[in-house]
Amino acid sequence: QSRNPDYREGDVVRALVGWEEYSRVPADTLGLAHVDTAPGLPLSYFMGSLGPSGLTAYVGLHRIGTVAAGETVVVSAASGAVGNVVGQIAKIRGCRAIGIVGNDDKARLCRQLGYDATVNYRATPDLAKALADALGDGADIYFDNVGGATLDAMLPLMKTYGRIVVCGMIANYNDADNPYPIRNLWQILVKRTTMRGFLTYDHTDLIEQAQRDLNAWALSGQLQPLENVTHGIENTPAAFIRLMSGQTSGKTVVRLHDT
Repeated sequence: QSRNPDYREGDVVRALVGWEEYSRVPADTLGLAHVDTAPGLPLSYFMGSLGPSGLTAYVGLHRIGTVAAGETVVVSAASGAVGNVVGQIAKIRGCRAIGIVGNDDKARLCRQLGYDATVNYRATPDLAKALADALGDGADIYFDNVGGATLDAMLPLMKTYGRIVVCGMIANYNDADNPYPIRNLWQILVKRTTMRGFLTYDHTDLIEQAQRDLNAWALSGQLQPLENVTHGIENTPAAFIRLMSGQTSGKTVVRLHDT
């Protein structure tokens, strides 16, 4: 039901609401927006690769990273909800994409999605060297979803005037009182690196174009939406634990009903 003329019964909308089967949503609810769906694409895709995760990837790579063809783009948490879309967009834009992952299964998945190379940070005793070997002459863009030791390793590997897109700091989320000490921050000065954080909804002027592009790429097969679906609201806590412990790839989605 809707008492707001901007939202009619039957419209598809999304918003930041609770883990619940029914929601009362005021008009000023954060993130409330119509969903520009496309025939032939499952609605669940608009929760992830064609929704907030994909929009975050698009805005970060274009507006903050100012991506251009021929550049080298490095993505941490490369098989995650945002990261996998970043890598795929980078390839669509004519870039070389390098993914940083935590196990070999995620590395294989990233290669299937089009990444040119991957680095498993858990399988190497020297992350900086492994990244340097994969990169060659350095990175134009580092799309950072994790912070911590990975960010520290990437700072010296940026090309001059490179851009670091700060999207997340998941390495610190479970230990916020003891953040990893970044030792290579001085490299920002030497390399004249731009490092900038962002929130997707600060860039609403780009959302409409982003949605059109994401939908078109998915329909054409250039973008492969990736999701990890759990069935039943009662299983939401387990899905959240898997997400936060790095056991999933793509967008974690809880399907309330099989209809």
